[in-house]
Amino acid sequence: MEEKYMKQVILIFITIFIVNACQIKQEDALFKNVSHFNDTYATVYLSQLMTDSISIIPLETREESILGRINKIKKSKSHYYILSNDQWIFHFDENGKFISVLNKRGNGPDEYSYINDFDMYDIDNKSEIWIADNNNIKIYDADDLMFKKKISFSFIVNKFKRISKNEILIMSGQSDKSLFVVNEKGETTNLFLEKEIPYLLFRSIQFKSDQHSSYYFQLGVSNNYIVYDSEKHTFEHGSFFQKSNLLSQKHLKHIFDKYGQNFIAYLKDYNYIQSFISSKDNTWFYIKSKDSNIISRVNKNQSVSATIHPKHNIKNDLFNIDKFDFLTSLGFGESDDCLLLYMDQSSLPEDINQIIAKNGQIIPVSKEDNPFIIEFFE
Repeated sequence: MEEKYMKQVILIFITIFIVNACQIKQEDALFKNVSHFNDTYATVYLSQLMTDSISIIPLETREESILGRINKIKKSKSHYYILSNDQWIFHFDENGKFISVLNKRGNGPDEYSYINDFDMYDIDNKSEIWIADNNNIKIYDADDLMFKKKISFSFIVNKFKRISKNEILIMSGQSDKSLFVVNEKGETTNLFLEKEIPYLLFRSIQFKSDQHSSYYFQLGVSNNYIVYDSEKHTFEHGSFFQKSNLLSQKHLKHIFDKYGQNFIAYLKDYNYIQSFISSKDNTWFYIKSKDSNIISRVNKNQSVSATIHPKHNIKNDLFNIDKFDFLTSLGFGESDDCLLLYMDQSSLPEDINQIIAKNGQIIPVSKEDNPFIIEFFE
């Protein structure tokens, strides 16, 4: 009897352990109530997928303001700062008028060799442009573009985010660790994440804020992330979705171990998160699947999804364009008050000579001109 009783007790403890483990796993998921993405071809309106409040800003085209490949857009004080070809940062005002370009590439003390990343900050009521240049962050006045100072590190700064007056979050791809918290003297105060190549995909916006105190770092293209809590000064692991067929951190590492540096070529056989961005109560995901590419708008309780490739099931009820390539720019723009995307005029249909928006905007289209900024407000 005692042996039978002990077996029952052990069975009860195992059951409790499994239940608790499942609960912990569920709590780790950012979106616990979203189990799958609706990728059917039922019509989805653009206003449902994004928002119904939109603004379109044409960026002025002048000889000195022609943009090349857009790598990142930052909206700061209603102005737009655009990193082009990893070399120059263009400045446009709230109406898209060209203001200036930071072009100081060189080997001098006030110059930079390359722009790995950039961001905009207000320091003592003055706007500053911060640039990641190898093992330095170089700082320029945003108004007169004069060099102010630099912060040096013992490792390469690939991506960064200034969190507070004396705390900067950094991703480095050339160190044993990948994530660093440093102060403005360049001293490391915290570090995390052993270097694993498949987790270090360089993104336009590497650290995505939830509009509060948390900053999310996606592990490659997986369903997993690391979040830094700037109030607790701690790193934690988590996943976006509890139940999904999206590529996991573990599976991504397995693919890399099997195929090596060429692992990216084999991702086409899986479903994975290409990029994501948050704005207030919603998060948008650009998901690549084996059969189609999907854009999803997700909050804590529900999701709205639409396919954009190879066919789309979106109806544009906001402006007169029935081509949705601009949705793939998700994750290139960062703003405190809207979801920010951009649309290349050269990618528009040939028969379109103007954009007519539902809000009354009428904007001429010229295939040789700079892109449009598209903002969706919640």
